[in-house]
Amino acid sequence: MHRPNAGFSLIEIIVAVSVLSILAAVMVPVVSGVIDDARVTNAETDLATIKTAYNQFFTDTGQWPGNGNGTWNRNDMTDTLGSNNYVLFTNSGNDNGWNGPYLENWAMGSNGNPAFTNATNDEGILDPWGYRYRISGFAVGSVPEAPFGALVAYSRGPNNTLDTGNADLALGNAQGDDIVKVITVKP
Repeated sequence: MHRPNAGFSLIEIIVAVSVLSILAAVMVPVVSGVIDDARVTNAETDLATIKTAYNQFFTDTGQWPGNGNGTWNRNDMTDTLGSNNYVLFTNSGNDNGWNGPYLENWAMGSNGNPAFTNATNDEGILDPWGYRYRISGFAVGSVPEAPFGALVAYSRGPNNTLDTGNADLALGNAQGDDIVKVITVKP
């Protein structure tokens, strides 16, 4: 018997939904993996830009951002690209040779200025997962693997937990989901 205006049968709808569900189950992990890979690539590019900014600042002024004397002198000095690094965005007037800005259009607070006051504000340069990039300085002798010191930029990755120990961090050997870029290892 022929039904001229009949729609799809329940069986046809169930089969179609089942096929679409199977396709979705296969495609979601693939698409998710591509997005994760893109975030890692974005973080690596950001860290390379930060490294370039730090090195250019040092080339221009003869000092590293934040300490004013071209060295770092604290063990595991960790910063979130905060107030010590404001000079990468604007000339404080105290940095002879400043020829920036070295970083632009990052870390802008609600008032339109770089906002680096504390962790509860919208401070710092954020990685693709929404956490702040960090800078660690290792003083001379603080890490045997980098005996003359190191300056490193890194992201803690999607879990926002530092999985990399100090020795590996100072040498740029990322562990877990961390992404690490050595700015300089002192000769």
